[in-house]
Amino acid sequence: MLDYVFGIAGALVPFLVAFAILVTVHEYGHFIAGKTLGTRPTHFAVGLGKVLWSRQDRDGCEWQLRAIPIGGFVRFLGDRDGTGMVSATDMPDNAKPDPKSPYLLRRPPLHRAIVLAAGPGANLLLGFLVIASLYVGFGRPVVPPVVREVVAGGAAEQAGIRPGDRFLSVNGVRTHSFGDIFSEISLRLDEPAVARIARGTEELTIRVQPRVERITGIGGTQSIGRIGIVSGDPVHETVGPIDALIYGAGDVWKQTRAFVIAVKQLFIGTRPISEVGGPIKMAEVTSQAISDGIANFVFIIAAFSINLAVVNLVPLPVLDGGQLLICAIEGIVRRPLNAKFLVGIQAVGVVLLLALMTTLTINDLWALFSKA
Repeated sequence: MLDYVFGIAGALVPFLVAFAILVTVHEYGHFIAGKTLGTRPTHFAVGLGKVLWSRQDRDGCEWQLRAIPIGGFVRFLGDRDGTGMVSATDMPDNAKPDPKSPYLLRRPPLHRAIVLAAGPGANLLLGFLVIASLYVGFGRPVVPPVVREVVAGGAAEQAGIRPGDRFLSVNGVRTHSFGDIFSEISLRLDEPAVARIARGTEELTIRVQPRVERITGIGGTQSIGRIGIVSGDPVHETVGPIDALIYGAGDVWKQTRAFVIAVKQLFIGTRPISEVGGPIKMAEVTSQAISDGIANFVFIIAAFSINLAVVNLVPLPVLDGGQLLICAIEGIVRRPLNAKFLVGIQAVGVVLLLALMTTLTINDLWALFSKA
């Protein structure tokens, strides 16, 4: 137990460094977009808390390194705290947007939306480039989506799946590897999977109901779908630059889609919150990735970057997604929303986010010490 805890503690430093890099990339996306549009960034901070080092550039932006390595922010002219949230005096109700204002909060909704979206966009771009680079440097292990063996009495056998069958798609999503079959089945455990299968010269459509299993591994306990099929051996592919970009884009899309579905299931109650990882689970995953080698560690960082982008697009007022929703509403009604109303919903968003983070951390600690 102690060795396990110390292993996770040892992974905290590389995890915090990696997280700081991801947050910096995220905030730099906001920074570049805002500066390109002509607004004025005044502060760019890596970390939170006490300022350890600062330097002002020739444009008047103060670059800071702060004591707590779990976050960061970019502050534009007129921002109160670097979060992009407003106070009741930041944007009076009768103020008209000015497309040339140096104040970001005074810009039209479209301009603000571009700056807001640039943060998650930077994380998605980083994840894509890292994954593509890994494929070029290390190749790509692939397990073909071909059934080597069917488990007796399993869901696949009952549905009529046979050894040698090649999965072409599951639920309308093309399957390029055996992992794609598993992923698609596990995304929707409450409904039968519709598989398109090639058998010799025939193409068949087969419906199979997965059997739900709860497994405990790195990252905690989660529900997965089993249909009772066994894969063949993996094949290592050498990947050229063009194919690496294609595969990288595909991986980003698949991971983004899976994460969006998981968030949706969490909100509608079909996925328990115990399956959602907090900071300790993320450190646990990082620890395992480090022990598996540098390529796995870098891949996990790319995955975290993609997840950070998607999380920030959740429509909570304190996140980029919530601010984007506000921009969309203002664009539709063609006037700024009431500032006091915005302050109120942002306060609610802060409470909800803190409650979620507290719950996730408690779940992480419970899972950690239950392994004793």
